[in-house]
Amino acid sequence: MSAAFWRTGVAAVLAHLFLAPSEAGAKIMLITHGDTIAHLGDLLKVPPGAKGLPVGQTLGVGYKWSYGGLFWIDFWTWVGEY
Repeated sequence: MSAAFWRTGVAAVLAHLFLAPSEAGAKIMLITHGDTIAHLGDLLKVPPGAKGLPVGQTLGVGYKWSYGGLFWIDFWTWVGEY
């Protein structure tokens, strides 16, 4: 048997395993939701003597929003703020 025959056979078996419908696949639906923050940039380094902030740490700006979706794909976003 030739190498092309084996490659075609392996490809057919893998296609069947990954693409054939199954009962478990039809019953699972993963709903994702929550908040996420996108980092937009850095502002400044905290100078010595600043109260309540760690000295030398960089402060950043981000945009925070809530999301909802299926399988980690966001279909709806709302309530955004900087």
